[in-house]
This record gives sequence, structure tokens and C-alpha cells, in this order.
Amino acid sequence: MDENKQITPSEEITDTETLEVVANATTEKATADVAENSAKKTMDIGVTESNVAETEKKSIFGLKPKKAKGDKQPMPKKKKIIIITAASVIGVIVLSLFIWLMVMFFGPSATQDLSSIPLQVEMGNKYYIGSENNTQDYSKIFPDGSDFSLSGSKLTFKQDGKTVTKDVTIVDGAVNVYTFEELAANVNMGKKVVIQNANLKAPKLEGKAESDVLKMEVTNDIYGNGATVNVNEIVATRVKGVTGGKIAAKSDGSSYSDKYAGGYSAFTIMPTKNQITFQDVHIIGNDMSNKENGDLFGLTDEQITARGVKLFSGYGDLMYIGGDSDGKANVKVYHCVVENGHKVVHVRNANLDIEGTIIRNASDTALSVATFESEKSTINSKNNVILNSLTGAILFYSFEPIAKAKEKETWNELNVEGFLDIYNWKAQDGLAFLPETEGAYEGIANKLVGGTIQAKKYDELKAVQGGKKYIHFAILKIRTNNGGVAYNGSTVNFKNDIKYKTSKDKGFEKGFPIPSLASGIMYDIDVWGYYDEAKGDVKPTDGLSEKMLDNLYKELVEGRK
Repeated sequence: MDENKQITPSEEITDTETLEVVANATTEKATADVAENSAKKTMDIGVTESNVAETEKKSIFGLKPKKAKGDKQPMPKKKKIIIITAASVIGVIVLSLFIWLMVMFFGPSATQDLSSIPLQVEMGNKYYIGSENNTQDYSKIFPDGSDFSLSGSKLTFKQDGKTVTKDVTIVDGAVNVYTFEELAANVNMGKKVVIQNANLKAPKLEGKAESDVLKMEVTNDIYGNGATVNVNEIVATRVKGVTGGKIAAKSDGSSYSDKYAGGYSAFTIMPTKNQITFQDVHIIGNDMSNKENGDLFGLTDEQITARGVKLFSGYGDLMYIGGDSDGKANVKVYHCVVENGHKVVHVRNANLDIEGTIIRNASDTALSVATFESEKSTINSKNNVILNSLTGAILFYSFEPIAKAKEKETWNELNVEGFLDIYNWKAQDGLAFLPETEGAYEGIANKLVGGTIQAKKYDELKAVQGGKKYIHFAILKIRTNNGGVAYNGSTVNFKNDIKYKTSKDKGFEKGFPIPSLASGIMYDIDVWGYYDEAKGDVKPTDGLSEKMLDNLYKELVEGRK
């Protein structure tokens, strides 16, 4: 299965064309069309209350109205007026009802807010230098520094009027890189690299050939020294809109059509026998700037706020960790920030250790784990933070049939120690948590599931703050195929006193409710979150703040006391 493709729902819905017609209609257009039809019908002699309702409904759903049945003989003028008036009133009521239904079921589904406070990679006093090409320009990686001096394993320099000392580690066999092109070239040659520039950005691709895309296949260690690597040009590229062998304009996330961009994965961790180190790198799929030449240049603050995490719904994976027939990918992601993407970190057939890392702002899933036969992934999490994911912060999904004899080598495993702070509370009103493709199907399913979860019997899974009810989607395990898969057997193991419980622990044997229309995507779902006595330190309206960051950075490095 092509990992760059969206998972598409099964085609079990009847009258799919009708759903697409309605989903593509806007409320404004529907109102105008219905109003025009209503005006025409009030001019017709012999229109009745019943066929007004029928014709209004058919016109909204894009079908040709049937002609009115019944006696076509002229009626007295007085009677005409009475019937037309009644029909008009009924028409307005029906119109209002169907407009409401359209907005409710076929309008854009809810989004998730962005977390926009600036982040950094915290390394303490450490600094890395590659043993190759080691003529250093320290001002590139420390742009605010001056008076640099390297003595033995200590680098000292002036910064903000103070003397700063860094403990230097020489990485044997690693190449120091200063540009994005150097980074991509050396990574793709299988070399160890150490980044020596505080800010790297992928070059513009519009009009270039697909072969010019500097995506990176990682088979050796990467040390980032806290550098920010902007991969927007890669992950937002319109690879499905290529004409004449050239790359089209990238997605800016401002409209539904941008979902068809479907860009490349920026960093792909390849299968290796030894564990790769991926350390101290700040990867961004979008720098969130709409000023000057930022990734969102041209978008207003209002558009950015309204779209939320959906700004990234057309992106490729920021980091894809995937094995193949040659074996599993093996990597330790250590002290990184990975943010602003579709699937921010996507795992398949891999062993992943992730520690001291922040993942945030996903229009699909922050940490997505695919399930395919005989491709078990093991994820070991220690002292991490995840924020703002449209789906659960961590999602296990199974899509293809799995033979019973292959289950043991198939089901994924998540082991959690230390802390795992997940900022992913969602208001129950306008709830959305399905993988976001912004199509009619997902929109309907989100709204139906959201409506079901508002039922009182699910209140024990919720928290109340400011008079609003919230529900926490930390970890989701979904079975998305019923052909040969009786259940999703992936496991979650908390090694410390982590404050999460699954919905099944609260007495819901089948996990969260799945309305019939949503069953085309999901057959069962387990959700871990902060429930009742398991409520954690992250409250429904909490987010990162400047005040808490210094302490958080320290905890990411040293652990939580």
C-alpha cells in the first residue's frame, strides 16, 4: 500500500453521488437555489403542501423535481391565494429544515486549534561537531554569538552580554553541513551528518522536475544542534498535479482543494540493522508565518485561525519511519520538535524509541501507527509531549485483512514510561476526530459520532470546564477493516503511573459508539484519555505557555521529579 496515499473509506454508502452533490454545495448556493425554486412554485396554480416539501427536498439534493399531481382545473382566485400562502409557509419551514440539515451533516467539519507558541530544541550545554569537514563557522549555528573560542572539549563565546560554555562532542565520521542541499546530499549518500546552521529551508520547487525534490532517505545518524529544518516545499508539493513533468504550486492549506496536494515525506527512516540516532532537530512542515516570505504568505490571520490544523491537510508526512521486505526501520528520536503536518510522525514496520520530544499540530495524527500483516511496530515512549491532533494524539489503525496465524507478529506495541503529556481535549460540541480528508463521508461520520457522544451516558468520560463539556482523545486504536480482522490487538503498556484509562475500563465494552454511517470507516474503536480519577495534569483548556516552557525543556532532558 502506498503510504503517501490517504486511506479512503469503503464504498458501502448508498447513493454516493447524492452525498457528493450535497457535500460540494454551499449553504449560500443552496439557499439561493431553493429560494428561486420556491418563488417559481408559488406562481404555479395547483401546488400543494405535500409536493412543495417534495420538490424543495429534491431540488436541494440535486434531483429533478417531479411535476405536481392532482386536479389541474383552474381554482377560484380566493382559494389560490390561501393555498399559495400555506404552501409558502410550509416551503419556508422545509427550506429552513433542509438548510439546517445541510449545515449539520454536509458543511465543513470542526477543526482543532493550532498551538502557535514558539518552540525550540533544548540541548542544555551540549554541542556536536562532525569529524569531517570540520572547519567551523560557529556564527551559523549560534547567530547571536561572538568571540568564539574552542579549547579541547569546550566552546566558549559571548551571547547577550554573557559568557556561554558548551561541552563539545566530536561525532566520528560525521560531515558538518551548512545548507539544505548539503544536508540532503549527504543524508542520501548514507553519511552521518551534523547540522551547523540554525535555520535550513528546502528550496522552492514550483516549475522544477519531480527528481529535484530533496526528500531524504535516512540510513545513518543525524545531529541537529537544535537547528530548525523547514520542509514545507517538500511536504506541501502538489505531486498529484504535475503537468509536463513539472511540479505545480504547493498547497497553502487555505481551501478544501489543497487536500489533493499530497506531498512527499520529508525524512524517511529506512531499514537498518543498527539503530539510527535522530537527535536535536526541529522539523517544521510550516513556519506559521504569513508575513514577508513565510509559508503562509498571503493568508490572513482570520483564515489561519479558521482553518486551524486543517492548514496542513494536504501535506505529506514530516517523518516516515518505515521498514520493508529487507527488515524493520530502527531509530531513536531524541530531543526533537516535530510540528505542523498531516501525519506528523508516521510509523510502519519499525522499532522507534522516542524521548524528550514535542510533536504538535496534526491535521490527521501526531503519531500514526499503521498495521499490516507481519509488520509489527514497537514504540517506546519516554518523557514526551503531544499537542493538537485532529484525531487522537496517537493512532493505531488496521486497514488490510490479517490472518489469525500472523497476529502475534502483526499487532503493534506502545510502551510508555516517564511522562506523556497529551494536550488533546476536544469540546463535545462540534466534535471531530476521524482522520481528516474533508470529504462528505468523514464530515457526516464526525458529526454523527459527535452527536452520539453528547449523550448523557457518556458523561463519565468527560470533564466540565467553564460550563462546557470536553472529552480527551489521547490514544486511539481503530479497526478499519472487517475482512478477516476480528479485532485490533495492538497493546498499550504504561510502565509508570501514567494517568490514562481506556473507554473500556469505564464499562463501554465495545469502546466508543460507532453510528451505522461511520461504520464504513470504523468497526470498533478504543480510546485512552483522562477519565474520572485518571484525569491528568493537562486540563481541557490548557496549552503551552512561555511561563512553563523553561521547566518543560528541563524535564524533557532530565525527566520529571
